[in-house]
Amino acid sequence: MNKADYVLYSDSIFTAENENTFSGGVAIKANRILSVGTRAELDAFICSNTEIRDYGDRLIMPGFVEAHAHFPAGALFSSSYFLNDLFDSKSEQECAEMVHNFAQKHPDLKRIIGQGWFPACWGDAALPTKFTLDNAVPDKPVYLAAADAHTGWVNSKALKELTENYGFDPSLPEYTNDVVKLPDGSPSGVLRENAWFHFGAAMVNQPDAEIDEEVERKLIKDMNRFGITSLCEMSGVLPGMNYDALERIEKSGDLTMRIYLYPGLKDDEEQRELHQLCRRFHSERLCVIGAKGMVDGVTSTYTGFLLEPYADKPETRGATLNPREFYEKAVLSANRHGFGVRLHCIADGSVQLALDCFEKSAEVNDTSKLRNAIEHIENIHPDDIPRFAKMNIVPSMQPRHLPLENNEKISRIGEARCRWEWPFRSFLDAGATLAFGTDYPVVDYDPFASIFYAVTRVGYDGKPTGINPEEAVTIGETLRAYTYGGAYSTNREKEIGTLSPGKFADLIVLDRDLFRVPPGQIPQCRVLLTMMDGKIVYEA
Repeated sequence: MNKADYVLYSDSIFTAENENTFSGGVAIKANRILSVGTRAELDAFICSNTEIRDYGDRLIMPGFVEAHAHFPAGALFSSSYFLNDLFDSKSEQECAEMVHNFAQKHPDLKRIIGQGWFPACWGDAALPTKFTLDNAVPDKPVYLAAADAHTGWVNSKALKELTENYGFDPSLPEYTNDVVKLPDGSPSGVLRENAWFHFGAAMVNQPDAEIDEEVERKLIKDMNRFGITSLCEMSGVLPGMNYDALERIEKSGDLTMRIYLYPGLKDDEEQRELHQLCRRFHSERLCVIGAKGMVDGVTSTYTGFLLEPYADKPETRGATLNPREFYEKAVLSANRHGFGVRLHCIADGSVQLALDCFEKSAEVNDTSKLRNAIEHIENIHPDDIPRFAKMNIVPSMQPRHLPLENNEKISRIGEARCRWEWPFRSFLDAGATLAFGTDYPVVDYDPFASIFYAVTRVGYDGKPTGINPEEAVTIGETLRAYTYGGAYSTNREKEIGTLSPGKFADLIVLDRDLFRVPPGQIPQCRVLLTMMDGKIVYEA
């Protein structure tokens, strides 16, 4: 019989194969889980070389699988090169003062970049203008992504740089609705959706070559400290994104997370780019397994695509970022070539469109072995909820986005439709496999904050938020969505996501048992040990 390298005991083992815990342990040999069982059952796997650890009543569970994050952007966001506390600003002027102070402290930076400003945090104020930033930083370009990452705020120097060096032309018809204009017709400094994604977003989402490996190595270690052992990298839809630094880190043997790459969705019939990237990235730790597309924007700026008009702006119901035919053709093509597709859909209209596309694809493709998913689903028509389980579509959602919205959707889409915002419970009750993540750097990657908001559905002030508290989920359901659900979304549930014999030894030990502490203690939880591929990559 094989003998274990490690045996980890606890009175609380959560395998994520169901929603319960048991007293026992996990035996690990090389990079695989050898056995999971009671203490007596594991005795047979112990020899003189086995390292035995008993964690008492502390929780042992699978490593977190972050189902939706933007890794290169997040690495830059968490570095000293980036202004990352703008979410704390309470007005346009206060935000500009923060930008000014940051620029004064970092005189060597060639441009100022940051993320986090949000109209909902400014009392739903009007959109800002370039003039405020011009006063704060007149001598170098400033690029600030909104908290939702779908809108950018720039100064005049940045607009000049984009025009002269990157081909930005606000008069082009495809940007008519995405370049906010002043009364005189000139750009205000706010770029939305495609105008932002095609130009300004690259400035705040891709680290410069001089620092990319430095900041990405740091983020890997920081995420290991929070128990994250796998991550779905969802940034490939943006121009200029590359995975060069991750490739170098993997080749050096220092990639201590499994990173699943989702390049941008294309309508190319032969999917040449995806196949080329698959040949380049195909290891157990860094691989391309699908494509990411974006159907709509966000309800905050009325770019989320609704079935019916906005409650506070009835002249619009938003729009899709591309014609419907693009998504139908692209999904069908990607699925035919064996790639799962994950579509960004904020509002009920985009969710329904995505489901229709997946349904059409299933009529001509064998999608039974693929994992198609819809990302975010901040509101949905209730008739569309059962379609997820019926077609095996994964709802990939971010619990911490509910408090981030600060009840803004109630004014945007009205209370009736808000009954179906972030409907975690309804998805589970309908039989869907729910996957949780953060959309980092939209919100912090700390899993325990997201777990807390999924279980309690409160706001940042600790008070109930939204109008549908019945959509809360249990701690077991939440942890399963953060482990097995994420693995399932990547089609890797046979390799990771649960503590099961034969799977990769990706597991964590927490400093408390989340099943037995009050919900208020969840955000204070810390990781004692992170093991990835059978090796300890973090220990408190």
